[in-house]
Amino acid sequence: MMVVGSPTPQQAQSFSDNLVLKNTAVELLKAGNSCSQVFNQVKETAQINGISLWEEAGIGNGIGTSEREAPYLNQTDQTVLQEGMVIVLSVCTYGPEREIICSKDTYEITSGEPRLLSWYKNWDKLYKLFGNTARHG
Repeated sequence: MMVVGSPTPQQAQSFSDNLVLKNTAVELLKAGNSCSQVFNQVKETAQINGISLWEEAGIGNGIGTSEREAPYLNQTDQTVLQEGMVIVLSVCTYGPEREIICSKDTYEITSGEPRLLSWYKNWDKLYKLFGNTARHG
């Protein structure tokens, strides 16, 4: 997620809310947990914290021969995560204007913490774009 200029307090909060749910999911992306278990814990965390989760498409999926394939991080997929699986985590929440805010990263499932495969920039901080050239904060 990025914002042009300085974020409003509502935009900053929306980014922070999304990050809370993403971090919840990442903690659970490990061999032995089921896809539905990961989804349901993220959904419960959203409800407890009053975060509007866009859940219609789930919060992630496998990747392999196509960009979106099983297993699916949703309420009904009972697939147990296995070491070596590659999962695209896609946590989407609503922003202050009901816009969809989405955090996407690709992880390899391991027996411990998942291995992040996709970052070229650390998106744990809101990315600010200033001006009309290549000046970024």
